[in-house]
Amino acid sequence: MKQTEIKSGGFSLRHKNAIDFAIDRIKESELAPYVADLILFGSCARREAVWGSDVDLCLVLKEDAKALPGFSRKVHLLKGGISDDDLRAAETDLKVMVGGRMEEQRDAFL
Repeated sequence: MKQTEIKSGGFSLRHKNAIDFAIDRIKESELAPYVADLILFGSCARREAVWGSDVDLCLVLKEDAKALPGFSRKVHLLKGGISDDDLRAAETDLKVMVGGRMEEQRDAFL
């Protein structure tokens, strides 16, 4: 996974914590070796997030991830556990795509 510093300028510490939590879950998952990119998009990326905004992330996996036994289940489990259990935490919405770039395949999310 690319190491990118997340700066909280433009969105709250609450949103930064949600991003950090999601990154930790991704690193801990069986999909981690297949991560090609992680893209922040939506209101947080535009620095327009308000308190109730969610965090929108797109996880781009390498093509060979599809060969992983139980691939679909692993994706669904990751998506389901990407937000902190604390109800005060910002919710994270994870889109997952295999291969390509989000900018080129906007409707290719899993």
